[in-house]
Amino acid sequence: WVMRSDGSILKYVRGVREDFGMIDLDKPVGSGARLYTDDELEKLYILDGEKGRVVVVKKTGEYERQYVTEEAKTAADIVVDEKEGVMYLLAESKIWRIRL
Repeated sequence: WVMRSDGSILKYVRGVREDFGMIDLDKPVGSGARLYTDDELEKLYILDGEKGRVVVVKKTGEYERQYVTEEAKTAADIVVDEKEGVMYLLAESKIWRIRL
């Protein structure tokens, strides 16, 4: 998974690019967004600081939900623990913990 500076996402499987697009997103992802996922997570988590939100998308591209929060506007990075049901936003010298 690769997040491009324009907010689009590229999906690669074993080095081969596969088609991927986000479906039913109310607003496009802003420039400079950050992506978090791994092989064990079921979803993609997109930190969209430009719009002050974290967008959650299934790995099939289907929009699931979004978290709108002031902390997202200044956050530089995101980490998610689906098992514990929390996400962490790194904003300046603070780490914000938000329940999923």
